[in-house]
Amino acid sequence: MNRRQFTVTTAAAAQSALGYQRTIGANDRIRVGVIGAGGRGRYLTGEFKEIGAEMAAVCDVAEANLEAGLKAASTGAKPFDNYKRLLEDKSIDAVIVSTPDHWHAQMTIDAVEAGKDVYVEKPLAHTIAEGYCMIEATRRTKRIVQ
Repeated sequence: MNRRQFTVTTAAAAQSALGYQRTIGANDRIRVGVIGAGGRGRYLTGEFKEIGAEMAAVCDVAEANLEAGLKAASTGAKPFDNYKRLLEDKSIDAVIVSTPDHWHAQMTIDAVEAGKDVYVEKPLAHTIAEGYCMIEATRRTKRIVQ
């Protein structure tokens, strides 16, 4: 192995090790917040809990939905009535956007810019332009959006 091959191989190994340190392990819990705790948001809360996510925050502007969402979420979930405050919480890894359709694009963009991965309900956006803005923000921030 020549010096160049060694350098490239070592750099690749170091990069893989660094990436491994940032990877969430099978035993780690993903902390999720739900934005929009109406019927669909509560349903998704149950689905995410079933696959092992920790539902750590609930956000809704309607008090009744917020209370019902907290009941559906994990014990100790933090309540929010402003989604931007939820996005400021560094302990949240990902969010579910299950709000009225016209909020999907903006909330998804704000979430990825806050460093969160996102599960967003359909319709993804109301216009093609909104869709392109979502794609651009997701690629720029290197977040996962589904």
